[in-house]
Amino acid sequence: MAFTQAMELARRLDERIQDRAFCNLASTEIELEGDLDATIPRLRAIVVKGLDLKSARLAAYHLARIYDLREEFKKALFYARVARERSERTGYEDWMASSYNQIGSLLIAESQFEDARAELEKALELMPHDDPRSMDRALVKENLGYCLLVQKEYWRGFRLLFEALRSLRRAGAYGRMARVHQSLCFGYLELGRFRPAARHGVRSLQLAEDFSDSRAAKIALFLLGEVQNMAGNLEEARAYFSRLQEQYFPEHQFLVDFLLAVDVRSLVNLKA
Repeated sequence: MAFTQAMELARRLDERIQDRAFCNLASTEIELEGDLDATIPRLRAIVVKGLDLKSARLAAYHLARIYDLREEFKKALFYARVARERSERTGYEDWMASSYNQIGSLLIAESQFEDARAELEKALELMPHDDPRSMDRALVKENLGYCLLVQKEYWRGFRLLFEALRSLRRAGAYGRMARVHQSLCFGYLELGRFRPAARHGVRSLQLAEDFSDSRAAKIALFLLGEVQNMAGNLEEARAYFSRLQEQYFPEHQFLVDFLLAVDVRSLVNLKA
């Protein structure tokens, strides 16, 4: 790998260059779900040393991503805020925007929707408006759109989600579209519009399964069960909830009957 070769070369050079090379390598390992346990201590050391502002920012950002993947959201938020502070010191608007979005996403996972919205609005303001295929801007719109739906600001929430969907489709990022369809399913379910809710739920499940996204598939099955249950289609609801129980919660034998009897939508956070 090019990053591994760069790391070997960097060992002969300045420590700052070594740190930057390691941050680049860590980014790849995170995407490939590599040996992250071995990566964490070195990233922490780069943050603490602070020899180079840019490397310290990258290391903190990567640490936040790792802890987010592990669903350790408080640790993720700590490092995301460190990354935001370093980003603001660099003055790079793209780094600032990505840090605001990262914090906003983590705050959503912690159900702190008002604070999340403030961070996401800042991220959106800093991003260029002229690229319809912008992945970064689409992901901010996805997060902010869901946040607005939870706060019952449906008109703008739906608009942002459909804009995100179009951008992701143009960019060919079909795997990421599963999460947007989930948010749309949730929004229509909240409005009692079961047919479009079911349509988006089915599309979300298809994409999640196509791209082996088990987390998205689990949420899609739950949402589809809720849609059919609220619409009065009990057999269809039972079928979706049974798939959810069998595939992801085999030890919970009474889950299906519980979900059919109790409305737990207010307790479920799609981004957690």
